[in-house]
Amino acid sequence: MAESVSSFPPTVKAAHDRLSAFAPRAGAAYAHGRNHDLGGIERNHVSALSPYLKVRLPDEATIARAVLTQHDAETADRFLAEVFWRTYWKGWMEMRPAVWDMYLSDIKWLRDDVQTQSGLRARWEAACNGDTGIAPFDHWARELARTHYLHNHARMWFASIWIFTLKLPWQLGADFFLRHLLDGDAAVNTLSWRWVAGIQTRGKTYLADPANIAQYTGGRFAPPTGLATQAQEVPYPEAPPAADLPAVDDAPPAGRYGLILHEDDIVAPPFVAGTPPRAGFSCKRGQLKAHGTWRPRSRPSDRPSRWMLVRGSTPRTWCGPPKICTAGPWTTGWNPSLCPTPRSDPRGRCWKTIAPCGMPCRCRNIAARSTARPGRWRPRGSSGSASTSPA
Repeated sequence: MAESVSSFPPTVKAAHDRLSAFAPRAGAAYAHGRNHDLGGIERNHVSALSPYLKVRLPDEATIARAVLTQHDAETADRFLAEVFWRTYWKGWMEMRPAVWDMYLSDIKWLRDDVQTQSGLRARWEAACNGDTGIAPFDHWARELARTHYLHNHARMWFASIWIFTLKLPWQLGADFFLRHLLDGDAAVNTLSWRWVAGIQTRGKTYLADPANIAQYTGGRFAPPTGLATQAQEVPYPEAPPAADLPAVDDAPPAGRYGLILHEDDIVAPPFVAGTPPRAGFSCKRGQLKAHGTWRPRSRPSDRPSRWMLVRGSTPRTWCGPPKICTAGPWTTGWNPSLCPTPRSDPRGRCWKTIAPCGMPCRCRNIAARSTARPGRWRPRGSSGSASTSPA
């Protein structure tokens, strides 16, 4: 985890510094070198913005504007297309939420199979631990567990070997990625694994080729042997037809309201971000600020965006007497009176908040669970993705 934090500092400044540094290289240099996985973010020709893009810090439009100040649209076409693949995948899933439901159902019975079928469990454990004997695959499995990031091309090779060489269910591979990737997204991750398996685009699979791996990894690995030479489309039900999306009201809410910041969108909507900052805290309209560090998921969840921190006047939040404090940073931490250790309550129910003046906001339960479908987080107008990282 220390390595992932050093590679992806979880701050607004780090995100925008990385975007500013990469934008001049988003044209021909990116198009020429983007498929090369030379080992490490610093050696590769990709943006490494996906962990920030996942939480919309910055979002696709901000990235596109930054790149187009350095290049014309034709020169930057390859990079911009990769960025907006993410938008496409999320929209596709949002219009077909049953695809996510099918994946979750598959994961439940596959967990039982892993526990009851010794052969499947042995192959699954070897793949997750990087003990298959396939040098590049084992390296990527360990790299993912150590850094919580993989080059996009490595993700494609990894998924192909998982499905067609190791004969493991694609759903377990998607679950492995989603639990480890900093940029893991329900839509992008699930649909990318479906694409490699030949489910997303019928008749089209992706087969990892030893020569291709050697070419684009700079000869870092011994030529892998025993890889599948054919990629048969994985049988799977057809996706349901697209459904209409509900209307979204972007108008600021009237009166008292609570704002939900969740792991797929930690940026306040424009009607909140544009209001003047207020010093202090009151239970009528609480100030919100995101804190914390990147954490790998400890296990699959039944919802793509899991639990979120909430402050404000919502039915599930209660606070102490309002008190106005001088301006200053808000601090957040685990409440030892409610939980002995942070890991004992992964759903966030034991957080406490300290105002700048030192007065604790006595919000014992500041967690709320979404009942929305993937991509449909809408706190009064805000809409809220692996095998494939957008860039």
